[in-house]
Amino acid sequence: MTPRILIVEDNLPFAINIESYLEEWGYTVTGIAENGKTALWHIVNDQPDLILMDIHINGNVSGMDIALAVKDQNIPIIFITGERDENMYESAKNTRAVSYLVKPFDMLTLKAAIELNIPSPSPE
Repeated sequence: MTPRILIVEDNLPFAINIESYLEEWGYTVTGIAENGKTALWHIVNDQPDLILMDIHINGNVSGMDIALAVKDQNIPIIFITGERDENMYESAKNTRAVSYLVKPFDMLTLKAAIELNIPSPSPE
């Protein structure tokens, strides 16, 4: 089965760029959520294997809030954020975060973070 990844990012062009790389690498993107409500819907209904999560997203629920809310579901989370604040990084460690990538980052770094946490897609 192809690993399934949810993208939680309110910068739609950036999210679409990531989606194209993920699909090129053989992953299934379950959706792009631009706010907390949509992200939670996708998590419950699509059951992703991994979440790429921006911390600051549209709405009154942050990516950090979502990560804490789904902590018991054992879904690995890779934070993708422009936040260079040490306190934010420390807060991320209290979630199921398996990596914390600060924007801008290169796609090889993202690919490595993903592949270290979920199986690589099998070639067909």
